[in-house]
Amino acid sequence: MNIENFYNSADMERRICKPLGFAGTIQLDEIPDVTARIYAITPIMAGEVDLTVLKALAGRGPVALDVQGFVRVPVGDDLIFRRWPEIDEGLAHVTYLKVDRAEAEHLTGELDLARAARQLASYGPREIILTQSSGVTVFADGQMYSAPFTPRSLAGRTGRGDTCFATYLGMRLSRSTEEACRIAAAVTTLKQEKPGPWRGSFSEVNAVISQPELLDADERGRTRINQEN
Repeated sequence: MNIENFYNSADMERRICKPLGFAGTIQLDEIPDVTARIYAITPIMAGEVDLTVLKALAGRGPVALDVQGFVRVPVGDDLIFRRWPEIDEGLAHVTYLKVDRAEAEHLTGELDLARAARQLASYGPREIILTQSSGVTVFADGQMYSAPFTPRSLAGRTGRGDTCFATYLGMRLSRSTEEACRIAAAVTTLKQEKPGPWRGSFSEVNAVISQPELLDADERGRTRINQEN
């Protein structure tokens, strides 16, 4: 799968996506029969993964889903938003749901992120991870957690959501929702400053977390990341 992004706003929140290639729908027999603590489904456009695969993986364990792979539909030379026809059945099998602001608005009709997150959670996902240009918001167990992105540049904007979601999921294996949210925001901050995958260190992440705008002084000691993790 391959796409090209054209950003049309200064904060790079809105974009036009052009499909460049499509290899077909992933078949269940192509997925290794392995045991995992989380099964992440993160396609970039509709058609890559279908409901059959989603349900099968949910039968193995908790599923994490980036909804872009079900609402960004290739039409000619464009990718356009369309409501996921099977959203009720699909999200009933999802534990961790990732959306960005545009997707949340499109799916719920809500401009308020808190209301949008609650509506999405009503379909079944236990945790909603919502990104926008200013940061990440997580809705879980009736609580909202937020942490800002504070990049010095947006040279590495493409991949923001993937980085944030992957970091959050990895941290949730051993950390609280609030800690995972904060760490994901810090890693995503660093990733947005350089094109390509983030290859930094936990010391850099700790430095971002220690910024006053990210963390009050009396909280810093409780959320430091151990270097050996």
